Amino acid sequence: WLQQGSRGLFGNVFEDDVYILIDTSQSMKDKLPLVKEKVFQLIQEQLRHKKRFNFIKFSAQALAWREKLAEVNEENLQDAWLWIKALKVGSSTNTLKAIQIALADTDTQAIYLLTDGRPDQPPPIILAHVQIHCKVPIHTVSFNCDDIEANKFLHGLSTETEGRFHCYNIYLTDPDAAEFIVSEDIHLLKREIEQGERDLEKVKTFHDECLMIDYCNGESYLDNKKSREESPEEGISPEKKRFSIRKSVKCTTTCKGKLPEQESLGGAGNNISPAVFVTNGASFEAKVCRTAAQRIGTQRATGAEGYCNKALTSVARLLPVPKLLGLQQLSYVHGMRQHLFFSSSLDISSALWLKTHGLVARRLTIMDALAPTAVPHGTKYIPVLDKHVVSKVFDEILPLAHVSNNKKWITLINPQAVNLGAYKEKLEQAIKSYERRLNLVIWRALPQEERDKFKEDGPVQYMQHKEALLEALENLGWPISYEDVILLEDEILAASTYIQQASDLQEAVKKETEKSSESRLSNNKKSKSKKNKKVQVFVTHKSQKVIARSDITGFYYAGTVIKNINSTCALVNLNNGETCTVPVKFIIPVGGAMPCPYLQVGDYVFARTGTQTGNEYYVPAIVIATPKSMEMGDKLHTVLMFNNRKEHCVRSGLIKISQMKYAFSCRYIR
Repeated sequence: WLQQGSRGLFGNVFEDDVYILIDTSQSMKDKLPLVKEKVFQLIQEQLRHKKRFNFIKFSAQALAWREKLAEVNEENLQDAWLWIKALKVGSSTNTLKAIQIALADTDTQAIYLLTDGRPDQPPPIILAHVQIHCKVPIHTVSFNCDDIEANKFLHGLSTETEGRFHCYNIYLTDPDAAEFIVSEDIHLLKREIEQGERDLEKVKTFHDECLMIDYCNGESYLDNKKSREESPEEGISPEKKRFSIRKSVKCTTTCKGKLPEQESLGGAGNNISPAVFVTNGASFEAKVCRTAAQRIGTQRATGAEGYCNKALTSVARLLPVPKLLGLQQLSYVHGMRQHLFFSSSLDISSALWLKTHGLVARRLTIMDALAPTAVPHGTKYIPVLDKHVVSKVFDEILPLAHVSNNKKWITLINPQAVNLGAYKEKLEQAIKSYERRLNLVIWRALPQEERDKFKEDGPVQYMQHKEALLEALENLGWPISYEDVILLEDEILAASTYIQQASDLQEAVKKETEKSSESRLSNNKKSKSKKNKKVQVFVTHKSQKVIARSDITGFYYAGTVIKNINSTCALVNLNNGETCTVPVKFIIPVGGAMPCPYLQVGDYVFARTGTQTGNEYYVPAIVIATPKSMEMGDKLHTVLMFNNRKEHCVRSGLIKISQMKYAFSCRYIR
């Protein structure tokens, strides 16, 4: 899938705003038709599902299809394809200029660079220029390039910018370039597959060793117990007391004699059906008897307790039970598996068992749950002050903290970012497993007389009958280790404490959230009340000189205020003979002690214009040039009028305004 269509050349395009840089140097002359075909596939398969895109071709010079990123639509995609079809080869390879154009667009999320050779500039210069800019991933595409140095540069460029390196080569001539043939995406997948295959081989080796160890233990057991088999118990044949696994010369799955299914259910228990089964190429013959549990118990008494039980468990799991055993043998083998599992886990001490199943081993402590959002917070000694200073910068963001037992370390925590509910569920499951083990350990140590006192079929709950169970164990002289009981009980209490701490944190988070929401609501109410209060602006002085907007033309004319009608409007007599009511926001006082700030290029102004003094009016404009300070005489500012005409004005003919007022003024001109 990664090698089909445009993905075979460009890989998977993940970003939404991308630049595609295409090398059109002289060396691309024979390769350009294939590049155009792949770019067309890229447009159809991937770019049409993005937000914005742009193309840049580069040879001696670099030229972009659009000045900025263009929106993805059918018109732009069609126009871009026509531009790609018209590409022609040039001379050299100005890679740096193409990258500079792409990086100049601040909205660029990724750059895809396709080239077939070394750039004009030294690679260190390009890498240094890329490092100056913010991290924009540059995904490099080596197109039929067998130049080892060029490929090293492209690989280094993609690595430096956290991009991906793709190699498309069907004309390989340099054998040293073989290491760059595989694209990075494919390389990562192949490496994962190879790791899985190595792990699988290790597991197969371990499995074969496990079977062989069990085979050896079985043979030695038969030799040691031969005398015991010669005098069997009454009613039980020697063959029934064996569970042996021995190597067979056969290499296929076969059956010797009659299968249990072929005989009557009553006779199935008296006949043994040796079954040869194949596992990992090794063939074994197993005789399954109903007294195999006695064999396992005897083996436990020997030195190979733990390892042999594990080996037997793996062999028992591999038995082809549904095909080779009858109903009675099927139920027996199932019970044997359970017996093996519980026996092997209960026989080890609780201290050893908790090393792999305890709260610390399973990373279920409260700090393990909060670790992803925890921030260590310590003090720093300042010699000048002779004090330990602590920063409070995180106090508002992370208001809760965990203090160590010795009160030397503080860890800021953020319970809001942790799923404490799921954490509590894991703790409850852990408590159940500890209680189950504790119940089984104690129940197994009690004789039948003590078990009958509780009037229950299975293990009783330790927490509910704690005093009675401890008293019984005390009377029996502690057949099990007292430490095993205490360790499991402490682990249960620790888990319960963590659950309580998690609940307390949830409650604290709830209170903090309510507190912050209340403060946010009060702030919103205050801001709304401020917005609702109307700002009253009055033109207080009658006969004040102003410039005001005319509703007829939209220009601003000089005039005089006659009177204030209300807080938002005033009656103004304009110099063009018009008397009108003008909103206060379209009135600007002039004359008198008015501010006259220094103007810079790009400032928005009202510029005075008009051929005659009586017909003067003000129009919106932008300052595009200012006079030199050393010039003598009238110093003229050059402004660009709203109608794109240039005018030269003296400073007294300009009134500085805001960008918003400039935009409104242009909109109201008829």
